[in-house]
Amino acid sequence: MSGTSSFTTGESSRAGEQPERDEVVEFKARTWVALSSIIVVHSANDEGRRMLALRASDIFLDLQPPQVGASYLVLPDRIVKHPRYADHPVVLSACSDHFLFRATPAEGPSNLICFFVGDVNARTVVRLPEVPFHMAVNTIPHPQYSIGLIADPRSRHGGHYMVAQLHPTFTTHHTTLLCYSSVTDQWTARPLASTESEEHHRWGAHGVLAHGGLLWWIDLFYGMLVCDPFAADDNLHLRFVPLPVGSIRTGRRVPGPENIGRERFIRPSQGKLRYVEIQGAPSGMRTSNYQPPSNPQVRMFTLVSQEGQHHWVHEYTATFLDIWSHRSYAEAGLPQGVVPWLALIDPNNANTLYFFRGTTLFAVDGQTRQVLFRVRCLVLESARGGHRFQNSRFIGAWELPPALEPDGTYAVSAWFLHNLIC
Repeated sequence: MSGTSSFTTGESSRAGEQPERDEVVEFKARTWVALSSIIVVHSANDEGRRMLALRASDIFLDLQPPQVGASYLVLPDRIVKHPRYADHPVVLSACSDHFLFRATPAEGPSNLICFFVGDVNARTVVRLPEVPFHMAVNTIPHPQYSIGLIADPRSRHGGHYMVAQLHPTFTTHHTTLLCYSSVTDQWTARPLASTESEEHHRWGAHGVLAHGGLLWWIDLFYGMLVCDPFAADDNLHLRFVPLPVGSIRTGRRVPGPENIGRERFIRPSQGKLRYVEIQGAPSGMRTSNYQPPSNPQVRMFTLVSQEGQHHWVHEYTATFLDIWSHRSYAEAGLPQGVVPWLALIDPNNANTLYFFRGTTLFAVDGQTRQVLFRVRCLVLESARGGHRFQNSRFIGAWELPPALEPDGTYAVSAWFLHNLIC
């Protein structure tokens, strides 16, 4: 499904230890893959169907190291409709050994969108039940990124999870957290004890992250809303964490919000949330009074906690002029003077950023400006998709759960990884 590595200049070094900032974060490097959020669907006549072991499994994972290309979640069309008959099924959240995704069920009209949870260990997929009518609250697949998945630490034997969505969905001031628990197999509508949400476009439009036992609703123009979904009802607070100073955008936006994943993302790395943004790209976001810098650059910030308050700390800024002038860039055969699109950050090394240039995925050390490797990588294996899926909205780092982790290394073949779960 993806290409073969064609350029390697060396291994990236581990990012330096962060200074203590009133918090202690335990971090252990994990094996990870660059997971496409676009799900592959096999029909009964597809050659790839054999990988699903003829109904023996609901899930197949086509896994390979990021230095080789993207990894994919693969489903049979007996569970979800093939994309040629409906919208592409999309992974919304990957939490340890579970996936939350939206798709059109195999049985039903092509305009029906439902939520599903896939269990990697059990190799099963379950469709979330409908919200009871008497609750007068409905899950809304659009906007699709307003719903999140988090592991439930309260379950005695593990393996349980919670799905949560802010309500009302068509507003920016939320009063309710709609929750589904796999422990009870029920939906509950929980009133928020307090909220600090700001007035603007809908929260969670750019993803919902599970991190540090909390859920984070992301808006890449403003910041994040954070909540502990396992708190008691009288302590269910929704708090606002703004973006770094100078990064909050207001007013008219060009291009549209759907393209923001090319220039910004918030993702975990080394146990902390990182905000990465490109400034000064020719196609960058603009407001009515926005003056882009003449020298395009990429910046990385770390979210830290001090005395109960969150704030961003600037870690580094790398100009693209420095990246383009490094000899490793020319050796990689990459085009000069072209600002790439953001892809992801190495979850084990906050110095290593991944970019897309067309169908080329390449990694850069943000401290040394060195290109570490490049590879041909398609987030979606379809000419119909073009390059619009080649950005951080449609690919992310997924740390493999222990059952799939081959001793913390990739010293095994992709075939072995395939057969771990099939």
